[in-house]
Amino acid sequence: MDNRDIKYTKDVKLGMTDLPNKHDRDPHWEKQSIKDRIDYLEKELAARNRQDGWTIEGLEKELHKLKNKI
Repeated sequence: MDNRDIKYTKDVKLGMTDLPNKHDRDPHWEKQSIKDRIDYLEKELAARNRQDGWTIEGLEKELHKLKNKI
């Protein structure tokens, strides 16, 4: 493929969708997603023998931040 095959448009503007998400009206959505992330991080840390040191450190930092948030 060369540059002649690419079409450029300057006037295309993409924005947020106006379609509602199923969780837009649920006040507990953010808290539940945080709990799900904490659960995932704890599972990853349970298998720390398969992770390197940098990954473990990042997972522990994120877990600490999320636990302080809820």
